[in-house]
Amino acid sequence: MPNFPQLEWINVDGKLVPSTKPQHYKKGSITETELTGHDNPLPVEDDAVKKAVKDLELALNELDIPDADYTSILNKLDEINASVVDNKIDFPENQKVSDDLVLAKLNELEAEIKEIKTRMDGTFNTQLIGSNVEDGLPVKSVGDKVVEKQLLGREIRNAFTQSFDTNVDPTVKRIVIVLNVYGVTGTFDSGEGYSLAIRKHTRDTVQAYDVARTKFSTTGGNYGGALITIDPTVGDKINGQSDNYLLVQDTLFPSYRIMLFVDGVFSEGEGVDCDVNAYYIY
Repeated sequence: MPNFPQLEWINVDGKLVPSTKPQHYKKGSITETELTGHDNPLPVEDDAVKKAVKDLELALNELDIPDADYTSILNKLDEINASVVDNKIDFPENQKVSDDLVLAKLNELEAEIKEIKTRMDGTFNTQLIGSNVEDGLPVKSVGDKVVEKQLLGREIRNAFTQSFDTNVDPTVKRIVIVLNVYGVTGTFDSGEGYSLAIRKHTRDTVQAYDVARTKFSTTGGNYGGALITIDPTVGDKINGQSDNYLLVQDTLFPSYRIMLFVDGVFSEGEGVDCDVNAYYIY
């Protein structure tokens, strides 16, 4: 068994001077030593660090957050784990070995995990993208008591178009049909342009009677379009109080359709740029 420390005598200005060789205790011993070098680097085994890395990695793998990317965190864990493979790190012989860097990285990861868990326990700000589809009509909630259905999507129209809603909720208190007109191009005579009408049905698409129809108009932009409100509580039937804005005493249960009339002379690409939406108020 070599003595500790192992010495080497070197000649300094003609005098022999003792010099301590780089050495360390063998693993598990406090008496036996061996020389330190590239083939026998300093052991830096730290079971506590290895266990902490493993526990953190398992904790990250158990987290389940939609649309989250923690690749960078996992890469850091892989780097730390790789650095303690075989319980040793190769350092220059004259470098002081420390776990400060490893512990700093672990503290950083712990802070990130705490932040993630805090967010999971709280509420997330979410935004719905797109809409549901009901009876072939795009549907979205506008508020607690209002549902919007798109009856006709936006496009340039130069001929008659219609759309059905064959499944009206009987608990709806009021329905507002809105024709948005963004622009009008073409040639129109008197009594031509666009007009919005509503027809009620007894069931599905079986005809019953016309509920309301606006007058023809060629106005677009801010002053264009039409709006028809259907409400059984407005008293006597009021119709025609404005050319394109009508309030009608009626219901549209169980089924109805909207009809968009477009009359005029149109070149290619001309017509009424519009869409139609229905708002169901509960």
